[in-house]
Amino acid sequence: MVKIYYDNASLLVDLAAKTGTYESVQRRPFIYQTNVLHRNNLKGWKWVSDIFGTLLIFLTISGWFMLKGRYGVIGRGKWFIAAGIVPPVAAFILFELVHK
Repeated sequence: MVKIYYDNASLLVDLAAKTGTYESVQRRPFIYQTNVLHRNNLKGWKWVSDIFGTLLIFLTISGWFMLKGRYGVIGRGKWFIAAGIVPPVAAFILFELVHK
């Protein structure tokens, strides 16, 4: 077996079986950009994500008070708020119990 290396690629040749395998490495457009954002290499991305998070918090709080009556915060809204708050609080408590 012989392995030949190229720039961003390799060729594996099996001389006995007379077969070969060519492998190349390329950037996948959407996955690469998502990974760059995830690694936080971009300088302005922190500000963009902070502003977006602040806007989402404002949207959530304003949505609580837009509906009145039985569909508002006092009606079924309290159950939606509880459903949104309970999972992160439970995860936090479990995380603290496991990592003591």
